[in-house]
Amino acid sequence: MPTVNNDDNLIDKKVYDELLKYVPKEELIELYKEYILELNNYLKKLRTAVTENNILEILSTLHIIKGSSASLGLKDIAEYSEKVESNIKREGILTDDDFLTEFRKFFYKFANDYERLIKQ
Repeated sequence: MPTVNNDDNLIDKKVYDELLKYVPKEELIELYKEYILELNNYLKKLRTAVTENNILEILSTLHIIKGSSASLGLKDIAEYSEKVESNIKREGILTDDDFLTEFRKFFYKFANDYERLIKQ
């Protein structure tokens, strides 16, 4: 599974450039800010679902994170969401709740670096 590293590949350049064809940069920055707020809410939702062992809620939330992340070019987060979702579907149960720690790493890395990353 992808893990957070120290490179600057959090935002897929091709997707970012494609988005800029349709949205001014200032609006795209606002979309990323909104994404950060929403992702934080979804991580809280995941934590609750994991605590309650609510597999359907976990899968639904992972699916939403996967789609919104992919749409904004956040490939690592989207791929990680897909891998966790696939593992749960294959196993039929949640076998590893450490995935929340990895999601938090992605979240904090992106939240702290996105403005610098899009200025490159």
